[in-house]
Amino acid sequence: MMDRQIGSGAAMFDVANPLLADGQKAAFALARMQGQALRAVMEYQMEALSFLRHRYEQDLRLFDDIAGTDELKDVMQVYNRFCESAVKEYAQEAVKLAGMTKNGALEATQATAPRRN
Repeated sequence: MMDRQIGSGAAMFDVANPLLADGQKAAFALARMQGQALRAVMEYQMEALSFLRHRYEQDLRLFDDIAGTDELKDVMQVYNRFCESAVKEYAQEAVKLAGMTKNGALEATQATAPRRN
């Protein structure tokens, strides 16, 4: 049987204290990492919703612009401008999201790094 104890009462906890402290640090590091991940997900969602709202507004504007034309060549010009703008904006959004990913990774790394007391 393993009924041996090192010391008694408060002294017994002194032996385990470094282990408890390390476990607590690990738990807090995990909590910080989860908080950073949740923050990143929420920021991505806010950015995506903002971008989609803008694109939907542009879609509605396209319908209005096409309805306001009288000739087929005007419809083609309106549609070409719309497509050109959409491709440019989607590319810009991809760059923006890539930057957010890079910044999020840096922040997560810094947040979970061991803290010196």
